[in-house]
Amino acid sequence: MKIIIKEQQLEGLASRFALEKLNGMDFKLKKYNEFSFFPKGEGRKDADHGIEADWVKGEGYSILVGNSLWRSVRDLFGLTDDQTQTAFIKAFIEKGIRKISEVTTIDFAGVEFPVIEEQVSNEILSSMLEDMFKGYEIKFEGDLRNVYVDNKLMAQLSPSSGVVSLDAFNQLKDNLFFSSDKDLREEVSNWVRNEFKSKNNIGKYGISFKKLHGQERDLPKKIRKPHHATRQDKLEPEFDLQGFKKRTTDIETRLKNKEDLIRVAMEKQNPDSFANWMKRETKKDIEREKQKKEEMNLTKALEAIRNAQKK
Repeated sequence: MKIIIKEQQLEGLASRFALEKLNGMDFKLKKYNEFSFFPKGEGRKDADHGIEADWVKGEGYSILVGNSLWRSVRDLFGLTDDQTQTAFIKAFIEKGIRKISEVTTIDFAGVEFPVIEEQVSNEILSSMLEDMFKGYEIKFEGDLRNVYVDNKLMAQLSPSSGVVSLDAFNQLKDNLFFSSDKDLREEVSNWVRNEFKSKNNIGKYGISFKKLHGQERDLPKKIRKPHHATRQDKLEPEFDLQGFKKRTTDIETRLKNKEDLIRVAMEKQNPDSFANWMKRETKKDIEREKQKKEEMNLTKALEAIRNAQKK
């Protein structure tokens, strides 16, 4: 017998399969309204088989599905990536996660990340700074050495520390990767010290970045993370935190209700349960009261007959 499954039915089966996958994982709601799903067992986080989601203000959840998990749904039903995305969106909605901006996956196995060695990185930084300070001119003002490039003040250097134009910071930050601003300052400090031959050969040469010629781009303002105890609805007034918590617990509530119904049904079928024993005892009490009442009525009737015969 040949069974024909329509495309809509196939997508429905795929979304139910994805939902089963989610139900079999550990769900964790993190700070700032992020959440994740990871396989249960051993307390291990397997990103390739798990799910990570970030909250994007004004848009909803940006959800990244592990590539192995994505392929397990896609390949089983022979779906396209768009159909697989739709299946996961339906599964998330069924779990109570409704405001979704995107659902994607990344196959990191096929991505090659270039590795730049430290020596090469230093050469690139030095080359960029040399281009920025090409043709510089030094003017002495007191203890300061002012460095000009095309009549623009690019640095003010004292014997122990210096100030470099924000142009250098912005250009390096835009084109090179640094793990922190501190690392960037240290690299620029080493270059300045070697290039301008600071007399301070002991210890570090401190560097800071400021506006010197007035045409620099401002430093980007640091985004302060809110206090961990700040409620999400305070950070984003449109966000319904209680509604989200209620929706995400709906599946657990339904399961608990189902367990309660099963337990009640089993108790009803168990003759030795307390409820059934009470029912039997109550029925016996009612029957005893009824029998006692009938006996009293019969006694009264007999007495009435005897009294009538005596007359």
